[in-house]
Amino acid sequence: MRHSSNSVKKYSVSSSGKNKIKEKQFIALSQFVQMPVKDVPKGISDSVKRLRLSRTDVLKWMSSHTSLSNLEGFFLRLRLGKCETGLGGTGYHVSCITGTTGSQSESHPQNARNSISVSVGGIRCVVETQYVSNHDFLEDELRAWWSAMSKNNAKIPSEEDLREKEKMKNLLGL
Repeated sequence: MRHSSNSVKKYSVSSSGKNKIKEKQFIALSQFVQMPVKDVPKGISDSVKRLRLSRTDVLKWMSSHTSLSNLEGFFLRLRLGKCETGLGGTGYHVSCITGTTGSQSESHPQNARNSISVSVGGIRCVVETQYVSNHDFLEDELRAWWSAMSKNNAKIPSEEDLREKEKMKNLLGL
């Protein structure tokens, strides 16, 4: 399905089998990214790959009843949609753990135990752990993240910050 850059329609199927337009419209992260895509600096790309946590890592940490704030600044590969045409095309995105929101358990009580607060391309959201991948980032996903962060004027961690986080990951045993 192709969309113009000005409008995006999201369809759902009702229980009767008829298509209807949802009132809330969601735009794929790749639609925020303008071509051409810049390459991610090698040092940052390599560090982000090393700082990726798997779903297994996150679930182990959550079951240890230790604060999620210790995971802040680590990266996740999230499945946020079906395969998209255009940039990346995998439906997976680079996200950075932002910790807990304080009201996370109040706003999502049934999912709070398996949810984590993240930033995807500079946009903050809460996701369930079932959407966290156990696989490594693809280069296209890293480029899409870099472009989205740049376009949204989001804070991109420095290589030094990432090196410090790598030391923290080793100390935490992740």
